[in-house]
Parts: sequence; C-alpha cells; structure tokens
Amino acid sequence: MGVGVAVQIRDLTITGGGDGSDYFEAGLWHTGGHIEVRNCRFTGNNVGIFTWCFDSNCDAVLTATNSIFDHNLRIAVDANEHAIHHLINNTIVANGRGVALNNTGSRIENSIVVHNTHEGVGGNNAPTVRYNDVWSNGCNYSGVAAGPGDVSLDPLFEDEGAGDYRLQIGSPVLDAGNLAVEYNDRNVGLKPSS
Repeated sequence: MGVGVAVQIRDLTITGGGDGSDYFEAGLWHTGGHIEVRNCRFTGNNVGIFTWCFDSNCDAVLTATNSIFDHNLRIAVDANEHAIHHLINNTIVANGRGVALNNTGSRIENSIVVHNTHEGVGGNNAPTVRYNDVWSNGCNYSGVAAGPGDVSLDPLFEDEGAGDYRLQIGSPVLDAGNLAVEYNDRNVGLKPSS
C-alpha cells in the first residue's frame, strides 16, 4: 500500500453515528491519512465508515479487516472518488446499501455482503472485487461486476436474526476465500463457529 498507518482502531463497537437526517453523519468520518480498523462492529449508524476527500491530492486510505457492518441506515462503507478503501474479511449485512468503492485503488476481498436493501457492492473507476460472497441484496452489484472467485450463496450464519454472523460448519463459503498467504484465512468473512 505504501502508506504508513496513522491511526489504529481495534476491538470496538461503534454505534449512534447519526439518524439519517444528515447525509454525512457516520460512525467514523475520515478525511486524511491511513486508518486501520480491525475486529470492530459498526451498527446503528447513518453510515458505518464515510471517507471523503476534499481535493484530488487527498491521502485518505482506510483498511478494514475482520469487522462487521450491520444495520447502518444509508450505507455500511462509503467514499468519494479520491478516497481508497481496502475491505478484507468483513461481514456486511442488512444495511441500506453495502459498500461504495469509487477509486481504482480500492478493493473488497474475502467478504460477505448480504441482505442489504439496495446494492451490495457499488462503485465506479474499476475497483478490485474478488473472492466475496455477494448474495440476496436489493441488487448485488451496481457499477461493478462480480470478480474472480466471487460467489452468490447463502453463507449460512449461525443466527443472523440475533446478530451472530459466525459461519456454520456446513457453510459454502468456508475455504472459498483467496489462497494468498497475506489473507491468513481462506474463509470468506468471519470465522466459523467451533
């Protein structure tokens, strides 16, 4: 990525970031630098994470891994065309929209994107989309196409209604993720129950 991490956010639940009355209300608002989010839950916000650059020289990069985005009113993860998002091994469920990736340097990999009211994965400028389970959204893809290794299958969560998004042992997305060593987990989304 070539950008040093300026801020790390780990092991938190972030909620209450707006009621939808303001388009820009978010659990996490990001306008510059590299933020790393790991093992967090963004729930009950207007937008889970919103990255907005005010000019084309913006250095805003967000890397989110092993996190849950659920029940955010407008969208789970949003950005304009200058911001870069790396979304890896995330579970994105039951939001207004799933994710918007509008920069060619953005990517979503090894993630589960299901039951979002509108599109699951949307974007412009050809972001990288691969090894995801994008299923049962209002529209699975908008402005982007399914990428290599993408599937559209019920992930078989333990108990979606109770917010338990661990994968059942029989889930079709177990061992369906990217085989590259950097992912250290070939399971799409979160770990299975044991």
